[in-house]
Amino acid sequence: MGRTLARELVRRGAEVTAVDKDRDKTRRIMQDVDHVLAFDTTDRRALGSLPIHDFEQIVVCLGHAFEAAERTTLALEDFGAQSIINMATTGQRRDILLAIGADRVLTPGLLQARNLAVELTESLIDAFWFVNREQGLAELTLRTAVELRRDEVDRFFGDKVRFVGVRPPMEPDDDPRKGGPLFSMPSDLVLDAGQRLLLFGQPDDIARVARKRLGR
Repeated sequence: MGRTLARELVRRGAEVTAVDKDRDKTRRIMQDVDHVLAFDTTDRRALGSLPIHDFEQIVVCLGHAFEAAERTTLALEDFGAQSIINMATTGQRRDILLAIGADRVLTPGLLQARNLAVELTESLIDAFWFVNREQGLAELTLRTAVELRRDEVDRFFGDKVRFVGVRPPMEPDDDPRKGGPLFSMPSDLVLDAGQRLLLFGQPDDIARVARKRLGR
């Protein structure tokens, strides 16, 4: 996760310094980021040699090594870090990191597990992404065509589900993990069979609309 994050930050124009005690890992990323340092971030003397306060954001990607993440976060807080973002593998660990100084703690594994649970239990939903505790974005593939006037869209999907957009029909060789462009909604909405529909709401409500309205 740390390497992916660092590379994407650079791609988006950020200046990135990567730190890891594993020299093999630092060698693999040194061509992709601005600065690379090889030391153990739990070593307060080594960590304190950096101008910690000058970094706008510091992300600690040590979710599985919780003790190291804890010690690193405490040190960063003592050294005056502007913003500390952490990763955690459990809700309890998230709460501890927030209590000792992290400004934000992500739990990507827990979120992915919740997304997967929806996909496994709702056969009408091809993919789901929670954006808060209860609601998220669902993708499903239409099997029948639907035609609506623009003023009928909200009533068609109901009060609890919002239409977001459509993606092009899937081709046999398409990779479903790759996102495609969303199409703006024209004045008269025509959804053809095979199009991938994006809806926002609670998964149960979205599945209910799919069964009732979309011929699934």
